[in-house]
Formats: sequence, structure tokens, C-alpha cells
Amino acid sequence: MDSMISRLRETVDQQNFEAALREGVCEFADFSRIETESEEQFFSGVRVVPSHVGADLDVVRVPECESILSSLESSRQVLIVGASGTGKSGLLWRSASLLQDGPMLIRVLRVSSDSDVQSLIRLVRMLSPTPERRVVVCIDDLGRAATERWPEARDRLLEFSGVSILAACRQEDLLPSIAEGAHLVDSRLARESAARIYARLRAAGFELATEPEEAIHRADGLLMEFVAIATTGRRLREVLRTQLQGLDDTDHADSRELLAVITALHTLGRSVPADELPRLVGESPAIVARRLSRLRDEHLIVSDDGTSWRALHDLRAEVLLDLLHEVPPPTLATTYARSIAAAPAEVRPMLYRRAATRVLRAARLETVSSVADRLTSARRVIDPLVKSIADRVNDLANAPGPTSAREIAALVDAAERLDVSAYVAATLGYVKQITPPTIDVSSYYLLAYTSRFSDIFTGNDLFRQIASAGARLPEWDSSARQTVVSKISDDVILQTLMEAPLDVAVRFSERLEGYRTLPLAAAAAVFAKHSARVADPLRVDVVDVFAQLIATLAVVAELEGPRVEQAFGPPRQRARWAVEADDSGFAVDVVLSDRRELPSSSSNLARASTYTSDTFCEVSARAVARFGTVDVQRGYQPQAGQDPTSLNSQAVFLAQRLFDACPEADVVSVEVVVPARGASAPIDGKKRMRVGALPRRIATERSIALQIAVTELLSTERWTDRCRRQADASAQLLELLMALPARLSERDSSRGRREWIEKVVSVAALVAQLPGPPLDPQLIGRLSAELPFAADFDLRLRETTRDPSKAALDLIAQSLLQVSQGLNDAANLGGAGLRLAGAPQALAGARAEDTLPEYAGVGPLLPNELGSLASMAARILVARGQGALSPGDIRGRSLEDTSALTLTSAVSAADGSLAAVEQRLTESGVEVFASSVQEILNPTDPLLPLELIIAVDASAWAATEESLRSWGPSAREEACFQTRTRFVAMHLGRLVQVGAVLDDAEGPLRDIDPTDYPDIARRLGALLAPSVFQERADNLIGSLISASSANGWSRRRPDGWRGVQSTARIPSAESIDDDPQAWADAIVIYRELESLVASEGDDGGTFAEVLAGVDLSIADTFASPIVQAVGHLRALAIEADLHSLSADDAS
Repeated sequence: MDSMISRLRETVDQQNFEAALREGVCEFADFSRIETESEEQFFSGVRVVPSHVGADLDVVRVPECESILSSLESSRQVLIVGASGTGKSGLLWRSASLLQDGPMLIRVLRVSSDSDVQSLIRLVRMLSPTPERRVVVCIDDLGRAATERWPEARDRLLEFSGVSILAACRQEDLLPSIAEGAHLVDSRLARESAARIYARLRAAGFELATEPEEAIHRADGLLMEFVAIATTGRRLREVLRTQLQGLDDTDHADSRELLAVITALHTLGRSVPADELPRLVGESPAIVARRLSRLRDEHLIVSDDGTSWRALHDLRAEVLLDLLHEVPPPTLATTYARSIAAAPAEVRPMLYRRAATRVLRAARLETVSSVADRLTSARRVIDPLVKSIADRVNDLANAPGPTSAREIAALVDAAERLDVSAYVAATLGYVKQITPPTIDVSSYYLLAYTSRFSDIFTGNDLFRQIASAGARLPEWDSSARQTVVSKISDDVILQTLMEAPLDVAVRFSERLEGYRTLPLAAAAAVFAKHSARVADPLRVDVVDVFAQLIATLAVVAELEGPRVEQAFGPPRQRARWAVEADDSGFAVDVVLSDRRELPSSSSNLARASTYTSDTFCEVSARAVARFGTVDVQRGYQPQAGQDPTSLNSQAVFLAQRLFDACPEADVVSVEVVVPARGASAPIDGKKRMRVGALPRRIATERSIALQIAVTELLSTERWTDRCRRQADASAQLLELLMALPARLSERDSSRGRREWIEKVVSVAALVAQLPGPPLDPQLIGRLSAELPFAADFDLRLRETTRDPSKAALDLIAQSLLQVSQGLNDAANLGGAGLRLAGAPQALAGARAEDTLPEYAGVGPLLPNELGSLASMAARILVARGQGALSPGDIRGRSLEDTSALTLTSAVSAADGSLAAVEQRLTESGVEVFASSVQEILNPTDPLLPLELIIAVDASAWAATEESLRSWGPSAREEACFQTRTRFVAMHLGRLVQVGAVLDDAEGPLRDIDPTDYPDIARRLGALLAPSVFQERADNLIGSLISASSANGWSRRRPDGWRGVQSTARIPSAESIDDDPQAWADAIVIYRELESLVASEGDDGGTFAEVLAGVDLSIADTFASPIVQAVGHLRALAIEADLHSLSADDAS
């Protein structure tokens, strides 16, 4: 009865009814209030309230709102949860507005006391909610002080059957008491909603810095980050600045220090271990925990696993770190140095290098006038990092432990990379200013740098401008490495070199070169210690590294000529190790000769001094060629653009190992012999080089380090910037190519020519200045953890930062630039055409390799038609160069029509070649099953861009191959055969994977590359026949070749050399009942070959050597029973595949 009387009084008491409204506890949600903020102000960032929604300033996030409204139908309490910046408030009020014609909406403003709770409950009770007359209570910012009594209010509100609750809460504020009984809805930004917001931003006239796809990808579902990435980010910066000021206004001002450490390490791709923070800031764990809690409450940091801390988002970390260092101290470098101390020791060296790059990018060195002063400023900027490395090395050197050698070596390595980063950062801006606009800055910089520190361009007028630019670069400054190395005593240096693993000892010694010296006795001791580890058994991968140790010790100990032998023993023994370690090596010699017989060298890098003033030392070696897959020597990288399995690469690997193992050698001669082709090595496998012609690995690594430093400083931060500029360049190149015939016509107007030339220059500059793609922070973080040594990191990063798209576009642009410089010069046009002919293949390679994103709002990055237009233009230019086209022929014709004129001779040649082939095969009793004329992607002669594909029935393949093998060059020429032709076999409409190629009348007959068969099938409109048994046969033959190669190597090696360690195993081969009879017959042949290889002795050529000497165009090489047996085995494998195909078709 008392309760009824109390409720009755509340109902009739207007003062009670208005109390909650009057006291500011709540209000009725008003979507009709006039909002004075503009659309620009709204999107620049505000706290969303109902009036913003009523004014339609927000963008309806359809998927999220549908999820919220659907949840309200099934649950009386819906809680929108998400990180700060995901648009929870906007979702809350937009969803509520969609309910406004139904239930009554109450907006709770405060519920922080018992009085607030009572006022709110009283108001709702007086509204008498029922399921038919619902009241929806809306509340934002749960978990804050102003709403701390919400759980109690919520429980009482839900006692009313007609009350529903729609609330929003930050993820980090979501306590169990807040979430109890609620249906949680994620507020992360959906892709559809992001696209709608982006369209609204565009319509509102915002300057959009990125395409929507990139902004969505990088924002990670955070609305505020999405808007910041898509636009200038002003609102995010202002919000974060306000949050930092809030820290300063409380007793948590010291939290800034914690925040700086966490965000700094976050930008390097690492989180900060929680247990490290008290030590870093010098506070108790309790105090640190309290400050971390405040930073988390401000949604500035987050802990994913409860053991470490990171920033909420990459962009937020970048902005916070910048704001925290607007007014130093501390400087950014100091904060980085401090934060890196919290990371695991094994990743610190790479973090120092990455921190230096970030610090130098932020340093604005371009404001300093002279290049020398910029370098001084750069050194000053990174000095805290250098000091931190030096202090760590000093600690390790004073208390060496079992793992300290590797860490010391890696830290010295990192210091050297800081020198590189500082030098590049200080000098790159100057080189950019003087680089011709149509030349790539990174290429020009590397040339200028090379000119500055070598005499490679001396006397070459073509590089006079580059030499002039290089001359203005300052002296190299290696103060970081000097500072760090100075902390290591001679005793610690020797101890580190003695106790470190071999690879670490090499790295460490290389970083001492030029800065510290070792006595001869110390170098000898290090050599002796490590030689005991590698001599038994000799392994080529270990000897590679050991040879590098010898080379670097010789430099550090300043050993030359005969003094090298005093430290490391006779050169013959070291040379023998270098050759004997490789299973294929079989001869070595060391000779001293009269200095007057020293071979000349075209390289300026060749060493001037010799073994003695009167003699020079020559080391020579021989090895048997390896075929098939060749293991790349772990100690050496193949030369740029070289196939590591080629004879040239095999010879270079051997020469590099000999130069390193024998530092006193002035000349190294190597032969990689193909036994079946005679004792004389092919030209690519025979080398005689002066020392210095092949750079040492450390020199190559430093060159790569320079390239990576330039790449990092020139890379853009946004994909959109690169993609927009590349799409623009591609579109303009298309226009220039289409307009080319008019420029070559006899009636070209002077105005049209001038404008075309100006556009060529403009586009060439646009392509040359395309920024490098953004570096993937996740990839960099992963590589940093995997590869503590900077050289390994640089090598892997270089592989991932290649820019084939830019290279392909630059090829087209530079070709057109060459055209523009001599439109009336036939030779110039022909040369430009030959250059441009490589563009289609470059474009195809770029499409296959590139990871550039495609944005709907950006045009094609590499238009499909660009390659075909470049091919047409190349043919026209070559034809003009050769006089096959005159300006009068071109007049009034389009690019396609003019190109068609150049194909007349190619079509005629193809027709003649087809007739010659058909006649030849007909005479051999072979009928041509099908033929096709196709365009070659990268023809040797642009005017002969066609090839023939000739298909015969598989049953006639043996006769086809025999006919082609006996068709000599003179007979082909007499028959007017001149078009490249690929011969293939067909069976039941399927392409059998066996074939041969004739490139022209003079070229030899060769096998088709197995990777070409899918493309050939596509061109013929056929399916590929199965090749199960062919693959089995190839694997079996390959195993026999490997085993036989080992036999050949063994019998050539001198007595006393270690045995060949080849792991080749001859596999057994069986045929089961379901296999075709042809395969069972093939197994019989294989077993005969298996016995032959197993019994190979010292007489006659081995199985592998005989096969290596086979030439499809030389009939004599097929006379061997071995070759005939292998051919029969392969033919039976094909027959087995065809039988399987016929059986499948029949079933």
C-alpha cells in the first residue's frame, strides 16, 4: 500500500517528473535541434550527438545499424562496443533515430550517484512503459566516471517490462558489470560503410590523400583512423593533442614517458614487455601499472596478451610519437634508444638501424645549406642511438658471455648501417636537386656515390656530369662504427674472433677493417682455431665462409704477399681446400711468375701491387660442370641478373672462393669443364681475372646497404600516391605511343612535334620520379626478428623492394625520349626501336611480379594495351631505322596501320617457313596435324615478331624429330626457312609434352622449355595431355645423372683428396599391374641404365657426361647406346601417358 501511494504521488507530482531533466541526468532525445556545425567541421571530428544525426551530417552505416536494430528485436539490452575512434556514438544515435517513430527515446547524460539513479528511475516509472508503449533508454560513454552507477540503474530499469536499453562503451572500459546480460555489437567499420563515408567526403570537397581501398585496409576498422588516412588527419592529431594535454593537467604527467617508450617501439614493429617498463622509467611496478591503466583508459595503448603493451593503431602511434617530441627534450632518437633497450637482445641491432632511418626522415636536413653541414647534423641527430649501441657493446665487452660474440658483431654491424643511413640522408637531397628530371634519383645517386669513392669513371666523358656530382659529395663519415669499435679492447677482439662461430667471426672481423688492426700472430691464432673446425671433413658451404675469414683477417692484420703465408700457411694448401671442398673440383695449382707477364686488366678496380715487386702469384683451378639444379653456395650470392646454375656462375663462385682463400693471389684462373665436349671449357666456364675484378662479399653488402638506405628514404608512405601517379604515367605513355606515327610522318607539323617532345620529357620525368612503394612494416618487423645481421636483412629486403613496374614504364619512357632527341635520324630511331622492343616482356614480368594494389578510383596501373602498342611502335622505329619504312609510307596512318605495313615481310617469311616445314615433313612421311602463327613477346628481331607452332600426331614424333635433326642449316636456308618454329605432338586433341624448337635457319635444334607447354596449349586451343609417366622417367634419369656425375667427379680427383660427398641415390623403379605395358618396358631399360651407372669405372665417359654432350642438331651425338637407351625410355614414357589418355577417353 505504501509503495502504491509513493508511485501515485510521483505520477501527479510535476516537480518529481521534471527532476531528472532539470538536474541534467537525462533528456528526451531530440533529433530536431538545429545544428550549427558545417559538414566540414563534422567530418574534421566531433563527438556525435542526436542533433548531428537529425541534420543528416552523419553517414548511415547500414550493415552496423541493421545489426543493432536486429539485436534490439531479440534482446532488451544492446551494447555497442569497440575501440576509441570506431564511431560508437554515431551508431548509437543513428540507430536510435531509426526508432524515433515508435518508442520514446531517453538520452542519459549522467548517472554517477544514488540521486542520479533515483531521478532516472523515477522519470521512467512516470512514463509507464509497457511492451506496447516502449521506452528506449540510450546512454553513451559507459565505463567513465560520469556513468559509474550505470549497472545499478540498468538493473532497475530492466524491471520495467516496456524498457529497452541501447548503450555504447569503449572496449577497454567494458567491465563484466557493464556487459552483464547485454547483447554486444561490434562497432568496427564495415567496408560498405567505409565506402559510403569516403563518397560523402569526396562530395563534401575534402582533399583525399588515399583511395578508399587503402584507407579501409590501413584503418583496421577504426573510423577516426579511416577519416585521418583518407584526408589530412587533422582531427586525429587534435584529439590526441587534447588527450596529451589532459595527461599534463593531472597527476599522470609522467605517463607521457611511458607512452613515448611504447609508441616508439610500436613504430618499429614491436610491443613493450610489461615487466621491462618499471626498469626503463625507474618507477615501482605499482606506479607504472597505475599510469598504464590511465593510458589504456584514454585509449592510447592496449595490451593484447596481458604481458606487453602497444599503441592502439599504427597511425595513432605515429601521431602520438610526433606530438610527444614537438618540444624536446627528449629527442626522438633518445626515446628510440631508450625503448629499444626493452626489446630482446637479438632484435636490437636491426631496431637501431630502423630507428635511425625514422629519425633521419623526420630531421628535415634539407633546411641545412651545405651538404657537409647536413652530414654533421645527421650525425648529431642519431648520436643518442650511437651512444646506446656503444654502451651496450661496452657492457658486453667488459662481461663477455657465451652469446656476447654474436651480439657484439651484430651491434658493430648495426653501427656501420647507421653510418650509411646518416650519409645517405645528408646527401640524397643534394643529389635529388641536381639529378636530371628524366633520370631515376636512386640510380643517379648510386652512380654519383660510386664516382666519389672510386675512379671507375675516370677519363670517361659520358659520365662527366655524374663525376662532377660525385665530387661534391663529402668524405665518408664512419664515426658511428669508430665509436662502437673503440669500446672493444684488443683482448676482447681476439677473444671474440676465437670463440665466435665461424660466420659470426667473419662478420665481426669485416667490421673491424680499416679501424682496428691485429698482430700477425693474433691473425694466425684465429686462423688456426677455425681451420681445425673446417678441415675434417671439408664442406663447400663451410669452406666458403672460412675463405671469407681468411680474406678479412688479411685486411685487418695488413697482410700482403709472402706475409700472408706466415699467418695462414702455404697458399697451395688453402687453394686445395677451396677446390677440394667442392665435389666437382679436381685440379689446383699455384705459380709465381715474372711480373712483366702480369695480364692487363680493363677494370680500374684491379690491385696495382703484386706478390713482390718482381713476381705475381697466380692460382688456377679446374672443376667439372654441374648440370640441372646447382646448389647456390651459401657464402656467395650470384651476380646480379645471373643464373646461379650457369657455367659462368659456377666459374665465378669458384674464383671468389679462391681469391678469398688466397689473399696473396694477384690472378685467379678457373675452368669449369664440360667433359663430353672436350677438355677445353666453354667461354662462359673459363675465367682469368686480376684480383679486384670480383668484389669481396663485404663490398657487395655495403653496396646493397646503400641501395636499401636510398630505397627507404625515397619510399612513399601511401600506396595511393604511387598508384595515382603510375596510372597517370601509363595513360600518357599510351597517348604518346598512339601519336608516334604522326611524328614520323613527312607532314608532321612543327607545333605537333614540339608539343609531343615536351610531353615525352614531362612523362619521362613523371616515371623517373615515381616514388618507391611503401615498405611493409609487418614484413620489416618479421625480417628484423629473423635476421639480426644487417647484411642479411638488406639482401632479403632488396628482393622484396624490386620495382618492375617502374622499370618497365621507364624503359618505354626512355625509348621515347631517345626518339624525341632525333626524330629525323634513322640510326637513332632504329636504336630506340630495338630498346623499346623489350617493353612487352618487361611489362609481362612486372604484371607477374608486382604486388601493387588496384583501386577502383585509379586507372589501370599497367594497361593491357600498353605492351601491344609498344611492340607496334618498336617495329615502326626499327623499320624506319633500316629504311623499310619512309616518312611518306607513314603519312596519315594510325599506329596499328603503320605497324601492319612492317609485318608484310614477317608474314611472308612465316608463309615461306611454313611451306618449307610442310615439304620437309611430307618428304619424311609426316603430316602436319595443325599449324598456328603467333606473335612473339620479345623477338630477337622486332621486324620478325612471328613464330610458327607446328603440331604433328604423337605417333609420328620420332620421325619428325629425326627429320628435323638431319635438316642442316644450309638446307634450311635453301628452303627459305627463317621464322622461329616450335614443333609439338598431339594425341586425341591433347598436347603431348614433347617438342623441339628451331629459332632460324642457322640455329641448332633444341628442346622446348617444359614451362612453355601450357602457353602452347592455350595458343593451339588444346588441353595438355597428362605427363605422369614422363615425369617419372625424368626423375629416374635425373637421379642417374646425379649419381653418375658423382662417379665422374670421383675418378678425376687426385689421390689423397677427400671422397665425393654427393648424396645422390639411385632409386629403385617398379611397375604395378595397373601400369601400361609401355611403362613396364621402360623399367627394363631403366634397370639396364641403373646397372651401367652403378658399375662406372675409370674408362670411357660416364652416363652424365655422355648426355651432357648431346646436341639435337648433331646426329653423331645420338650414336651412343646410352643416348639411344634414354631416348627409348622417354619414348616409352610418352607411350604410357598416351595409353592412359586413350583409356580415360574410352571410359
